[in-house]
Amino acid sequence: METSTYDLSGKTLTIAPIGGFAKGMFNVISCGTMSFTFNVDIQGDKMQFNNMKVFGFAPISPCPLIPYCGFGPFANVPKFEKDPSTGKWVGTGESLCAGGCCVPMFHNKGDVIVITDANDGSSAEKPIQFLSGSSPSYPPCLWNMHVADAYVVALGGAPDAAVMLMER
Repeated sequence: METSTYDLSGKTLTIAPIGGFAKGMFNVISCGTMSFTFNVDIQGDKMQFNNMKVFGFAPISPCPLIPYCGFGPFANVPKFEKDPSTGKWVGTGESLCAGGCCVPMFHNKGDVIVITDANDGSSAEKPIQFLSGSSPSYPPCLWNMHVADAYVVALGGAPDAAVMLMER
């Protein structure tokens, strides 16, 4: 089991999609900006993403019918638990919506976040890996695959790995 010693709690991350289908979906949702950020909250063996935004200001919802209305009960707030046998963060299967609604449609069961010393998001060479499960909230073409990498955003707002992300 390998886990990261890098403390991500309270940090802001940005996402870089991997592969054609993921890039296409993220490109459509972000109107071509590919600008997605969120804050990480880690409490022991529980992790939650908060304040998820697209374009740097629009709160994002897991519901594709209201993608930019992610506030109140429709805020996208995925939750994860650390698997003690692997050190990976696994989706709890709870609702992605802050209000707890629509669990059969909007959950993250099967999602895996890989955060190790080699993948701690601190640089372009060490991206955090996002592996999707098979939630109905994701298109089937993105099920059970490495869909994105994540990087810590520097204090000035630019990702630490901004140059590398632009080259992708």
